[in-house]
Amino acid sequence: MGIVGLGAILALGAAALVSFRVVRLNHLLATEIEQRQKLYSELESIAKTDHLTGLPNRRTFMDALDKEMHRSSRNKRDTCLALIDLDFFKSVNDRYGHVGGDEVLTVVADTVKDMLREQDTPGRIGGEEFAVCLPETDADQAFLVAERIRTAVEQTQIEFDSKAFTVTASIGVAHMMPGETRDKFIHRADTALYRAKHEGRNRVCLAPESLA
Repeated sequence: MGIVGLGAILALGAAALVSFRVVRLNHLLATEIEQRQKLYSELESIAKTDHLTGLPNRRTFMDALDKEMHRSSRNKRDTCLALIDLDFFKSVNDRYGHVGGDEVLTVVADTVKDMLREQDTPGRIGGEEFAVCLPETDADQAFLVAERIRTAVEQTQIEFDSKAFTVTASIGVAHMMPGETRDKFIHRADTALYRAKHEGRNRVCLAPESLA
C-alpha cells in the first residue's frame, strides 16, 4: 500500500471519528434539551397545582375563571361559579390532627372531581375552600350540580387512624351576569355561601342576580 493510500485511509478514519463524535454530541444535546423541557414542565405543573389535592391552585383557578368569563361574554353563554366550604373543619383538625385534615381535603377534592364534566374547572382556593367554574351551565343546572356535590361529600366515608367518619359542605352558587366583573361574581357566590352557613350548613344556596 502506498503512502497516498495510507493517507487516504487515515483521513477517512479521522473523518469517521469526527462524524461519530458529532453524532454523539448531538445525541447528548438532544437528551439534555429533553430533560430540561421535562423539568420545566414539572416545575410549571407544580406552580399551577395545589400540592395536596392535585387540583388547580387559587391563581390557576382564577386565571381559568377569567378566561371562561371572557369566552362566555363574547359568545353570550351561561357560566356559573360554585364556592364550596367544608363545615366545622377546625374540629376535624382538632380531633384528627393536620394529617387527618389533609386526608379529608384529599378525599373531598376527589369527590368533587368525580361529580364534574370534562369542561368544568375545579380548584382549591383556600384552606378548606374549593371552587368550581361551570361553563355552559345556567343557574338551575348549577344548583343541581352543587346539590350532587353536597350529597356526595356528605355520603363519602373517610377512613383515618382506624376510624371512619363523614364531613359536610356548604355551597354558594352564582350565575354570571352580563358585564359583571370577576370580583363581583365571586362576591355574589361568597354571599350565597355565607347564607348557606348561616341557615344551618350542609346546604346549597343560590345567589340573587344582584346584591343590594
